[in-house]
Amino acid sequence: MCGTWRRLSCREKVFSILKNEITWGTFIIVACAISLIIIWAVSEPVQWQSYKDPVHEQELISIIGGIFAIVATLMSLTQIIQHFAHKTDKSSQKRIMRILAMVPVYSGTAWLSLLFFKSAIYMEFVQSCYEAYVLYCFLLLLTKYLGGHRGVEDAIANKEYIKFPFPFGYCWKPIATTKWVWYFKIGILQYSWITPICSGIAVVLNLSNVYDNGQWNFKEGYPYITIIINISQILALYVLITFYI
Repeated sequence: MCGTWRRLSCREKVFSILKNEITWGTFIIVACAISLIIIWAVSEPVQWQSYKDPVHEQELISIIGGIFAIVATLMSLTQIIQHFAHKTDKSSQKRIMRILAMVPVYSGTAWLSLLFFKSAIYMEFVQSCYEAYVLYCFLLLLTKYLGGHRGVEDAIANKEYIKFPFPFGYCWKPIATTKWVWYFKIGILQYSWITPICSGIAVVLNLSNVYDNGQWNFKEGYPYITIIINISQILALYVLITFYI
């Protein structure tokens, strides 16, 4: 593989990198992380002295959270390393590794949210972006296991009707056609777009002091963003379950 890479021209190497899913996923995550660090550093200067106080009310919670975050991260990284070291199906395993990376991303940002509660919204933005990316990877993984897009179409075409979970399964049984492949993808991937956008809007509203994170005050932005994200999440999970069964 290294020899093949060396034989490529500069133009071919650039196109190869740009076509790589990992490149774009990594670029988006790094860009979001750098942007948030800059915004965080400017708008929320850390009062390090308060965290040196032995009677700080969050000290014990932060220590416990940090221990669990480290344990979860190590367990996840162990599995990722095992997949990386024993590649039998590269296209599937690279997506599995991205899904497993959800654990260190979530545990790390959750722990930072405990340490710096006022800046938790920036951590939530990182979580939302990566969660959306993982959902996309999971859909690609399921599609691959079914034989690709055409394989999914064939699997659906072999059914008499689309079987919906409770409650719609009792009142709606549409005929199974190949167009449902696109309905499933749209229903799942809408969450991959809506959640990062809403989280980005939440960051802007927070900087404008009109978000009030965690408070159900309908004069602020938090309730509306939360409702939109939850509706999108419910729809995506319902469609994902329908796709699975």
